[in-house]
Amino acid sequence: MYSSSLNDYIDVHVKRLLKNLLKKQEFHKINPLVDLYNLISMDTKLALGAHDLDKIEGNITLRLTQGNENYIPLGSEEAKEVKAGIYSYIDDANDIICYSEIRQVDKIKVTNESKDIFFIVHGNKETSDKYVKDIAKELITVVTYYLWGTDEIL
Repeated sequence: MYSSSLNDYIDVHVKRLLKNLLKKQEFHKINPLVDLYNLISMDTKLALGAHDLDKIEGNITLRLTQGNENYIPLGSEEAKEVKAGIYSYIDDANDIICYSEIRQVDKIKVTNESKDIFFIVHGNKETSDKYVKDIAKELITVVTYYLWGTDEIL
């Protein structure tokens, strides 16, 4: 499931966060939840994502795209074309909620009003399952400690 391009993207994503932090000597703040998972992402070198479950229709499936899915990238108002054969998280309305496993979308972005959150923790072919699970537990522990809530690992 992990391709070299996915590994490269994860590395670039984490490096971009770290480079921005070092360059500006400050952290680009979005909201408390996103800020927490970005800090954990920089520390662990894993790509993390949070999605608002109240905005997801039905079930979430990780599958290869067929090319007919709805995809509006985070920060965009316009739908983008989807290539077939890209691993993505897709809900029952055929809306991509996370394209290429790591590119988040506008539909389910978390805000200060978000209540039920679905986290995705991505490793790569060099990452052990245990490490991914440990970081998922750490993420939930930190988020529930600082922002309250309850947890469940799926």
